[in-house]
Amino acid sequence: IIVANGTYTESVDVGMAAGNITIRAANIGMATVNGGTAPAFFASGHIGDITIVGFELRSTLNQSDGGVINVTNLTGWLTVRNNTFSTGSQFFTIGINHITNAAGVSTQTTILDNSFGAFENHDFIHIDAGENGVGGDADILVDGNTNTSVIENDAVFIGLESSNTTAIVVVTNNTFGGWA
Repeated sequence: IIVANGTYTESVDVGMAAGNITIRAANIGMATVNGGTAPAFFASGHIGDITIVGFELRSTLNQSDGGVINVTNLTGWLTVRNNTFSTGSQFFTIGINHITNAAGVSTQTTILDNSFGAFENHDFIHIDAGENGVGGDADILVDGNTNTSVIENDAVFIGLESSNTTAIVVVTNNTFGGWA
């Protein structure tokens, strides 16, 4: 799905599509998705890969366990690339939140080249692989991400539980600063 330039005030359930889905801005940074008081993009229990590329993202969601991008129990890869979490708004939730807490579901996440604005007491990237001791393997890459404003919590949080048989985690080439 290619999204034209413009501002879209909606919370997009990318899990509604069947199978693999790629949603990309026609021109990087020229399509804004403002989730309002909900995530900009979300999915729960989706089977297939989800790729989100090139958006400016906004949300006034005030929820410690939510996220501007909020994905739970995805059976497939989550790829988030070249998005800007706008510095024009203060975030009161997690930037990218990927949680796996279903038996046998692996956490497969690639987060590349995103820019994060101001986050109030929340992580830019939060990945919980096998939350509460339930889940499958973990394959995680976080590379080339930056921030443009203050951060008051973790830039990257990755939780691995005892249920992970195999965990491959690479966090590299990220440039974060401005802890308050």
